[in-house]
Amino acid sequence: MVPFGDAKFTKTEEGKTLLLLFAPYRPANGKTKAGITRISPYYPVSQQAHLAAKELIEALEKKGIGAQLYHKNGLKKLAVKTCGFIGRNTLFYHPQFGSFTAIQGIELDVDMEEDSNPGSSGCAGCNACVKVCPTNAVQSDGFLREQCIRHHSNQPEIPSQFGQYIYQLMGCERCQGCCPANKSLPEKNPPVYEFDLIEVLEEKHTKDIKKLIGANYATRTRILNQAIFYVLNTRYMPALPVIAALREDKQVGSAAAYVYKVLASQV
Repeated sequence: MVPFGDAKFTKTEEGKTLLLLFAPYRPANGKTKAGITRISPYYPVSQQAHLAAKELIEALEKKGIGAQLYHKNGLKKLAVKTCGFIGRNTLFYHPQFGSFTAIQGIELDVDMEEDSNPGSSGCAGCNACVKVCPTNAVQSDGFLREQCIRHHSNQPEIPSQFGQYIYQLMGCERCQGCCPANKSLPEKNPPVYEFDLIEVLEEKHTKDIKKLIGANYATRTRILNQAIFYVLNTRYMPALPVIAALREDKQVGSAAAYVYKVLASQV
């Protein structure tokens, strides 16, 4: 079970008790080797937290306490009622873990006293996230979801203007890495989730990735499209024959054709 770093009680809009569970994680340190691709640690931790929350629900039900996963939107806003703040990047910042936090919510059929917001400094207004975002998704006066790399990387097709900035699978964390609210967190040696790039493109690790981050995120299209653009961005030429073979693929052929054309012109 994931060692949740913190837990808070609040109320849903319907007045039901909501148990919030915060699972901290850290971005992987260092660079990957050539031909290796890395998965953002948020997704494995989020999947582990999801499974751990389901185990907790089973344990509570055995004790006669009604419980169910909270599936509605707005979990971050409910979390802010108990602690932390929401940054310009729309991510929730825990007072201890910063934005490197996966949240799970469990509705309980018992009445619990709410945890109040202890008060946190909130966004420092330094504009570091605004400056580092290559697609101008984070702005001084708001956030443009349609400009976010992470938003497009989870779509069936990735436009090249966003695909060119993919540096790992499943996630962009540039706005988090530069944030002062995350800089003061204690250093750790987080687990690193890496796979051979060509083997990912050959779908030899699809089952492993699905198990690691969950089938909802690890669709074939998402994995391959992001891996294809990762080949482009790292200029990993040994993968060019595999990219060529994917050009006729109905799901990822468009990305493969674009990347092959760019890389083949540089041979």
